[in-house]
Amino acid sequence: MTQKTTTVTTLTDKYDPVSQSSGPALDVILILKRQKWPIILGAVLGLGLSLAHYATSPKTYYAASNILINEQDNTPQDELTASVPIIRNETTVLNEMQVLRSLQLAERIVAELDLVQRDDFLSQPVSVARQTLSALKVRSKKLIPIPTTDVVDTAVVTEADTFLATALTLQKDVGLQRIGRTFAIEISYIHHDPDLAAAITNAYATVYLQDRQIANLEAADRSAEWLQGHIDEIQESANAAAAEAETFRINNRASNVQASSQLDQRAATLNELHATLLERYEMIAIEGSYPIANGRVLSAAVTPVSPALPKAWRILAVGLVLGLMGGFAFAAWRETREVNFRAGHEIRELTGLPFLGYLGRFRHKRLDWHYTKFRQSMSQGKARKLFRWLPNTNVDKEKHGNHIEIANCAPSYLLPVIAQDAPYCETIKNVLATLNLSGQQQDNQLIAVGSLNHGEGRSTIAANIAQLAALEGQRVLLVDADLANPELSRQFGFRDEVGLHDIIAGRIPLDDAIFNLPETGLSILPGRLRSKRASLGAPGKLSKLLDQARQRFDLIVVDFQPLGSSPDLKANLPNIDSVVLVAEWGKTSKQSLMQYTQNEPQLCAKTVGVLLNQTVSRKLALYGVAKTETMRRRYPGFA
Repeated sequence: MTQKTTTVTTLTDKYDPVSQSSGPALDVILILKRQKWPIILGAVLGLGLSLAHYATSPKTYYAASNILINEQDNTPQDELTASVPIIRNETTVLNEMQVLRSLQLAERIVAELDLVQRDDFLSQPVSVARQTLSALKVRSKKLIPIPTTDVVDTAVVTEADTFLATALTLQKDVGLQRIGRTFAIEISYIHHDPDLAAAITNAYATVYLQDRQIANLEAADRSAEWLQGHIDEIQESANAAAAEAETFRINNRASNVQASSQLDQRAATLNELHATLLERYEMIAIEGSYPIANGRVLSAAVTPVSPALPKAWRILAVGLVLGLMGGFAFAAWRETREVNFRAGHEIRELTGLPFLGYLGRFRHKRLDWHYTKFRQSMSQGKARKLFRWLPNTNVDKEKHGNHIEIANCAPSYLLPVIAQDAPYCETIKNVLATLNLSGQQQDNQLIAVGSLNHGEGRSTIAANIAQLAALEGQRVLLVDADLANPELSRQFGFRDEVGLHDIIAGRIPLDDAIFNLPETGLSILPGRLRSKRASLGAPGKLSKLLDQARQRFDLIVVDFQPLGSSPDLKANLPNIDSVVLVAEWGKTSKQSLMQYTQNEPQLCAKTVGVLLNQTVSRKLALYGVAKTETMRRRYPGFA
């Protein structure tokens, strides 16, 4: 066999893990680039849901009033136990906040504002999101079996129960906050009714001060009652001490002056204490007539004009963060499920087989348009004349036999004719060059094109390898040996002509079953589209036919059934010189090809390399593949 050897620019993988990669940082960047759309969609979805939540959330208004607690305690008990006022400490402020948060104070405000009669207080509007969550919660509870217990009748709800529920709701929702390190306390409340929010906060401040006044009055009454009892006791003690001193002086005369002086001093002390307590009692009685509160209102709440919640920026920020988290989670899940071949270096590293290059994915509508323009630009006669000027083309050597009309052929099976400069054809040239240098330096080569699964583009690649070799001047026979699904024959326009089935059955000779494509000089041995399912796996069925074909053709390209569903290729492996495996980009499993190559060493020994078909060139860089000049060049009809 003689073949003109040319230098071609191939689409082989230029990736070098040592020089191209800079460690985990580069891997993370590539992953983010590959999974950018899930992340972007997650962010957009989060923003969209947050906008919907903001639009459906009821507006609430914030009202606040400030009160100041006196630094000195005016309770009579403390005035009785110290000569100077006690400065209030941290605990005192916290105690006052507990008074403000007490249920008793909330009940007084509910009664004063008559909140029980306001339906909008207990049943405030909620957002759609909260309604949805509540509905899901109720449904989930219904799905959980609950053990049967004694049924309690809760149908009767008294006014006291409603009043208590309203007070508890108010107690829970009111906000209390100390302002810095001062003795000022901010009372706040949020409600969808701005007037009610302001009324509740002002009522809290007023009722708190009234409560402190009442507490001081009650304390004054208790102190006065206590003082009254002690004043009477001390008066009796003073009278008794004076009588005792007088009796002692009468009985002892001047014999014991010191003891008499002590008794007189005790009586005087009791009289002074009685006078002091009497003075303090009068003071408490006067203060009790006008009790003083322990604080004052610094600023009263005004009716808010603009809503405080929901805050758009906060909801959007939360939605964006949650959307990004969901997008990253989905992207990580997609990345863990990436178990298919995407780069040529993965084939070399995992299977040990050579990588022959990338074959682009077809854009069939664009390719059909390109093919139509090609046919319109020249008639069949002009095309035949043009093909005569191609190097070593022998279109006039085969005048006899059956012919195929090029108009009936699929455009994707005629790429070397209509798209000679496409990167796809450059890769096919690389395959032919690899076959020429693979060590099988003999004429009449027999090449098998195989794949693991259906739909990986095996037939298209076999047809284009044969077309390109025929255009270079070789005598090429393309055999459709996929008896179960003769897609190659179907795409070349065959209907129900004779084919490989008839030769194997011995009904016709080889010459009667071969069809010629005059424009390229390619010979085709089709399979019958409507024949019964058959197999080439039995020894001897195809070997005689192949030996006969070797005597007439320089190159025989056989399209076998997938390796995963038929043993035809393995059964005829002794008659095959070289095997070209096809893997689909992003579809062929790494694990399946690894296992197959490990379990079939004889097949691997004859495999010259693996092609990645249906590749999207613009996405190769996302998997660490350095772009070559050929890959950068776009061609109509290819992705």
